[in-house]
Amino acid sequence: MQEKTLVYCYTIVYCEVIQLY
Repeated sequence: MQEKTLVYCYTIVYCEVIQLY
């Protein structure tokens, strides 16, 4: 479950970066 949480957090950050770009 910890790995899934890390992936989710990373995905959200990446999504925000793409939107900002």
